[in-house]
Amino acid sequence: MKQEFNSFKREINQKLQSVVGDVRNVSTRLTEAQQRVERMETVATDLRDALLFSLKQQRLLQAKSPYPAKIRIHWENGPRLYTTATEAAEDMRTRGFSMDLLRPTSPDWEQKLAQGDRWSRADRYRTERVREKLKDFHRQKD
Repeated sequence: MKQEFNSFKREINQKLQSVVGDVRNVSTRLTEAQQRVERMETVATDLRDALLFSLKQQRLLQAKSPYPAKIRIHWENGPRLYTTATEAAEDMRTRGFSMDLLRPTSPDWEQKLAQGDRWSRADRYRTERVREKLKDFHRQKD
């Protein structure tokens, strides 16, 4: 009877040690999960702050294009009117915005108009093709 009791005692101790090991593993995984959640919350807060900053900057830079093709940008100290996108980009660069200024490889529309390039009439094939495509959108008269 004593042997059975000792055997039972050892068996219970082994099972308890196994359960203690499992609890430690779960505790470790729970700690890791909590750390990941904290990191995600930090990232979410940082992203929210960056988005709010971006929205504020966007409100400050309400760009409008009045005729004749000028650019109006509303700065903190008031609106400013630019005659070309290049001029606006240069001013934005002086104000601390990173701007990549692209130089046109082909003459822009102002240069084409100055050179006398005019609209050309579409050839018959293109006209017919466009008419065929637009037939699908034609309203039926009731």
